[in-house]
Amino acid sequence: MSEKIKKLYRSRKNRILFGVCGGLGSYFKIDPNIFRILFIILTLMSGIGVILYVVLVLFIPTEGGKRIEEDKFAEVDEFKKRAGEKIQDIAKKVKKK
Repeated sequence: MSEKIKKLYRSRKNRILFGVCGGLGSYFKIDPNIFRILFIILTLMSGIGVILYVVLVLFIPTEGGKRIEEDKFAEVDEFKKRAGEKIQDIAKKVKKK
């Protein structure tokens, strides 16, 4: 009874432009290159591929959303902490000499 609901997101890892094809590939469990080829064919045949791609970019959210941005802030804080510790270690070594 506990079904996991799949959600469609633009991929952050498997992307060439905006991650639409990577997200579609992930969602449908298909190689994203198939979607890339389909968009190219639609673009060459009628031009609708570009319009469809832009619409999908506007309406499909990016994978992870704010959580990834928050992780980046945590990484920056950790980097600052480590850098401060290293600077203090170097300063102590310099004072000893």
